[in-house]
Amino acid sequence: MILIKLSKLILILNKYINSAFYKFNRALGRILEAKIQKPENEGKKIVVFKPQTKETFVMPHVLGFINGSFEIDYPEISLWKFEKASIFYKSDVVLTKSGNVIWPKYFKYNYNHNITIDRNTVQDSYGLCEHNGILSIKKPKHVKIIDVVFSMIGVYDNIWAHALVEYIPKISVLSNAIKDSNRKVTVVIPEYTDGQLKEIVLDILKKYDVNIYQMSSNETIEAEILYYIERPTTFTDRETSVSIGDSTIPVATANYVKKEIVEPLQIDVKLNPSYKRIFLARRGGLGKGLINGSDVENYFEKLGFVFVEPHKLSLKEKVEMFMSAEYIAGPGGSAFTNLIFCRPGTKVIKFSNFQRQFENYISLSIQHFGIDVIYLTGIDDKSASNLTHCSYYLPLDKVKQACEYHGII
Repeated sequence: MILIKLSKLILILNKYINSAFYKFNRALGRILEAKIQKPENEGKKIVVFKPQTKETFVMPHVLGFINGSFEIDYPEISLWKFEKASIFYKSDVVLTKSGNVIWPKYFKYNYNHNITIDRNTVQDSYGLCEHNGILSIKKPKHVKIIDVVFSMIGVYDNIWAHALVEYIPKISVLSNAIKDSNRKVTVVIPEYTDGQLKEIVLDILKKYDVNIYQMSSNETIEAEILYYIERPTTFTDRETSVSIGDSTIPVATANYVKKEIVEPLQIDVKLNPSYKRIFLARRGGLGKGLINGSDVENYFEKLGFVFVEPHKLSLKEKVEMFMSAEYIAGPGGSAFTNLIFCRPGTKVIKFSNFQRQFENYISLSIQHFGIDVIYLTGIDDKSASNLTHCSYYLPLDKVKQACEYHGII
């Protein structure tokens, strides 16, 4: 009870602090109010990465509940060229020379469901940074001017699971920007904290005759010419509930991930028999924990599973491990992104709270990499403030049922 009252007090204080900050900085002219525009109103289309399509997504099979698919009308995704445009650290916002902004997520079907976390936007006392198509953003302080820029900057640009499908595939249209500019292009990348992610990106960029600039957290980059492509997926920045269309990856993006990221890393990999059965242990993280984790882990340990934390391995070791696996189990988390490195037919049990069963990121592995995945839901912690991140209890008889389904026992 005390903790609940304290959390409510913190929310109220944050509301007043945000309100005071907003009014103070607006009065001093530190906040820009920019009209949100579609890219065709401000820029020139260079090439279509993916035309408008109707695509089918296979939902993960939830044991004892659902097994099916759904269709999405996927919009066109293109590379755009803007003159005198600015990009911001950890943001998908583009500020144009006319003082307007390009912010594609605003026009998405799930905008009102999405909690946008672009770093340079300014929230009012209600936590909103947009009103009636007008976006409030901080006026740039430290501006670096670069002649021709190809942007790989965005909200989740340096996070493994997101970058693989939201940012790295943008490189597929880099050659079009180089050809169009007829000048040396500078690819602007974030400060990668994930060494494996940085390794992949730099290795792909070696194929191109470009400069590479790593953007720092206090910078705004103004480009004489900016080449920009929106995230080639349908993801939310953050959410308090999950709907089935929130995490979808179109065929064009999946094909790029498979051809340019996965297949080159799988060349000459030798299978390691020690990794036939692996358990993806979840240590720490933001919620989604397994309440009876020790009981479940003991059960899988008796079945001969090896416990691993993929982020602690080198990229080569990670690929070897997932390619060697025949059975994989564990509580849902970013580690399951690595299923794309598995061989077709690999059998997977992914534990999940109720909300996360509708997160269809895993459809990438099922549809395009032939991985046999089932979800196993438990009993949610109903006291959690955000049920998409809540912990849950997994009955052992249900765990056994999943193992029997996959032929583990």
